[in-house]
Amino acid sequence: MMKKALLSLLMGLVALPMAFGQQVVLDDTTMCSPLKWRDNQTYTKDTTAVLITDTAVYVLKYTRPTFDTTDLAGNPVQVNGECEATWNGKTWATAGSFYDTTLIVSPSASCKVTKLQVNLATTDTLDTIAACGSYTAFWGTTYTSDQDIDTTITHGDCTYDKHLVLTVNPEYAAHSVQVNAECEYLWEGDTIRDFDEHTKTLHTVAGGCDSIVNLTVLTYSGQANHSFDIVACDTFFTYNNIATWMDTITTSGSYSYDSVYGTYPTATDPGQCAHHTVLNVNIVASNTDSSSITPEVIDEAACSYTWGGMEITNDSVHYHIFSSVIGGCDSIAAIQVAQFTGHTYDTTVIEHCGSSYTWKNNAFAGLPNYNNGFSFNKDTVASVEVIDTVANCTAHYTLDLSFYTKHDTIKNRRICGFQYSLPTSSYKIRNSNGQYVTASNVPPFTESGFYEVNGNGDSMYSVSNGCATRKTLQLELKNPEQRYRSTEPIEVVACDKYTVILDDLPIASNLTSNCDSTFIVPNHVDYYTCYDSILYLSLTIKKSSRDEVTVDACDSYYWSVTDTTYTRSITKDVKYDVKNAVGCDSIISLKLTINYTPVVNILGEWVVNPGDSTILYADPNMKINNYAWYVNEETTPRAQGRNADSLILRDINGNLDVRLLSTSTAGCTSTSWIAISANVGIDAIDEFQANIYPNPTSRYLNIESAEGISEVIIYNAVGQQVIVRSVNDSHLQLDLGSLAAGNYSLRIVGRDGQQTTRKFIVNK
Repeated sequence: MMKKALLSLLMGLVALPMAFGQQVVLDDTTMCSPLKWRDNQTYTKDTTAVLITDTAVYVLKYTRPTFDTTDLAGNPVQVNGECEATWNGKTWATAGSFYDTTLIVSPSASCKVTKLQVNLATTDTLDTIAACGSYTAFWGTTYTSDQDIDTTITHGDCTYDKHLVLTVNPEYAAHSVQVNAECEYLWEGDTIRDFDEHTKTLHTVAGGCDSIVNLTVLTYSGQANHSFDIVACDTFFTYNNIATWMDTITTSGSYSYDSVYGTYPTATDPGQCAHHTVLNVNIVASNTDSSSITPEVIDEAACSYTWGGMEITNDSVHYHIFSSVIGGCDSIAAIQVAQFTGHTYDTTVIEHCGSSYTWKNNAFAGLPNYNNGFSFNKDTVASVEVIDTVANCTAHYTLDLSFYTKHDTIKNRRICGFQYSLPTSSYKIRNSNGQYVTASNVPPFTESGFYEVNGNGDSMYSVSNGCATRKTLQLELKNPEQRYRSTEPIEVVACDKYTVILDDLPIASNLTSNCDSTFIVPNHVDYYTCYDSILYLSLTIKKSSRDEVTVDACDSYYWSVTDTTYTRSITKDVKYDVKNAVGCDSIISLKLTINYTPVVNILGEWVVNPGDSTILYADPNMKINNYAWYVNEETTPRAQGRNADSLILRDINGNLDVRLLSTSTAGCTSTSWIAISANVGIDAIDEFQANIYPNPTSRYLNIESAEGISEVIIYNAVGQQVIVRSVNDSHLQLDLGSLAAGNYSLRIVGRDGQQTTRKFIVNK
C-alpha cells in the first residue's frame, strides 16, 4: 500500500513541476487517529502524500502506529458529565460506550486503546463562584462585576438552567502597612533598615486574588528587647552574650536582672543596636544535706545488700546522691541494714522424664564427691551447704527432684473380622515373657482386649529427654454378619456407563462394557455393626447416539435446537428429549466456527475537478480473498480479484457512487461505499463537500465537512426518516446503535443550505 502511495506521489511531482521560489515543507507526524491534512483529505494508515500550491510544496509523511488494546480487557473507564463529558483532552456530547486512543511514544510509538463509558445527565445547576478581575462562563459571556442571575443557556445539544452567583474581586488589591521596628525589620525574606516605602506582590491573599502591599517603617527604636526565664540547680553564671554584667548566683530563690548592652544606630551605621535584656533566674537547691535525712531501714538481708550501685555488708548508715530527682536537681538519700542473717537459700524444683538426672552448680566446685555434679536415679530431695569464709556467709541449695513416665492409650481399634495382625513395620508388642518383639513374631490377635505396644524406634513408642512414652492398644474384634447375598445374577441395563453401589458404598465406578461379575463388600464396620455382602451382577451397557453438525458462519449463527444466536466459535453438546432405539439419550453436537465480516475503508481523493482522474485504495482490517469494484448501478465489476485492492477512475465528469464488495478468506463479504464528486467550480457547486467514515460501520458514523454542518437526516431502505439531528459544527459522530443492520441513505445539509447525499451500511 505504501508503494502505491509513493508511486502516486512521484507521478504528481512529475505532472506538476515546482515553480521558482517554492519551498518544500515536510509534515512528519505520528498519531493514532485519522489525519485530516492540508489537502482536505483524511488518512487512516501510513501515507506519503504531496500538495503543491503557488508558494510551497507540502509533503506528508504520516505514520499510524500499532494498536495496543489491552485496556479493553478490564472494566471501562467511567466518564461523567452533564450535556458533555471530557476525558484525556477530548469531549463527548452523547452517552454510551466509546473507544479513546492515546499515542504512547516511549519506548516505541504505539496507540493505547481505552474503553470509555460516558454517562451524561442534564441538570439544573447552581454555581457560586469567586473570581479575580473577570469571569468567563462556559457559554461565552464575560463578567467583570458581581452577578446574581438566572439564565437558560443552549450549548451544543444541551440546554442548561443556570443560577450563577458571582463575586468578582479586584485582580490586584492594594494595601498599605506601617510598622514600628527595633533595629531592623524582616519582611517576606528581606531585611529592611531604612525608612523608604517598600512594595511587594503577595499572591492569593485577598479574596483569592493577588495583593500589592506597600510597607513603610515609621520608626526604628534602636533597641532590641529580650527576656529570659532560667531555672538552675544551686549555681548560675551569666555570660557576656546575655548581659553586660557577670555574676555567680548560689543562693536559692528568684532573681530579676535588667541590663543594656550595645550601641544605638547612627545615620552612617544603622546596623548598630542596643539590646535590653531581662533575666528572671530561679535557683533550686539540691538536697545534699544528710543531717536532716532519716535513713530507710532494711529489717533483714542475707549476706549483703545492693543499693544505688553499692554492695552493703555492714549495719552503718549509708548515703547516696541520686541525680535529677527533685525539681530537676540532685537529691540525697540514706539507708541502714538492721540485720544480716548470714544465710542465703536457693531451691530448685525439677520434674524429670528419664532414668537419671545430674544436679550441677558452680558453687559446688571443690566440695567432696562433687565430680562435675551430683547424679540421681530416683525421686529425691537433696540439700547442699556451701560456706564462704571470706564473706562469712552460708549458702543453702536444695533440689526437689521427681521422675515420671508418660503413658498414652490408643483407643477405637475396632476390627470387623475374626482376627487382627499388627503392621510389621509399625509396632512392637510385649509377649508372654515380658519382652518386646516385632509384629512379625506375634501371632494375630483373636480376642478383644488391651495390649501394651511399645519398643524403641517404632511409631508407637517415643523417647523424649530420656523418658519412654508407653502406649496401649485397645482392640475390639467383631465377627461380621451376612447382610446381603444374591443367589441369582441381577440384570442391569445402563446407558454408556454404570457405577456399582452396594450398602451405600461405590464398589466399582464408571463401568463401560458388558460384564458378568461378582462384587463383594467384606468386613465393613459401621460403628458397632459389622457385616459383609455379595452381589452377582449381569451388566449390559447400551450406547447413546451422537450426531455432529459442522457450521461455518459469518459474524453470528442462529441454532434452532437451542433457540440461541451465537457470536463466537463453540463446540456444544445437546441432548434430545426423545430416546434413541436402545432407550439411551440422543446427543447432537454443534461444531460452530464464527468468521468475521471484514471492515474495509476506501481511501483516496473523493473530490476532483471535471475530467480529472483519481485512485481509490481498499484499507481492510483482515486478509481479503477477493475484491469487486462497482460504479453507480453497474452489475459488472470495474476491477475484480485478490490483488484488485485499488481502482483508477479516469475522466470524471459527474458524481459517482463507488461500491466495493470485499470477501475474506473465510468467505464473509462486506460492502463499502464512497461518493466521488466532480467539482465544477465555486459558482456552479450545487453540493458541498462532506465525508463519512467508517463505511460500513457497526455503530458509530463520523461525518465531517470543512464548510460546516447544520443538519443530518438518515433514511432507511423504504425512505422513512429514522434519525434527524441538528448540529452546528464541522464534525459530528452519530451513534447508530438503535438502527438494524442494512442499507441507509444520509442527507447532509451545510450551514448555507447546500446538500449532499451519501449511502452507508450498518453491520451488526
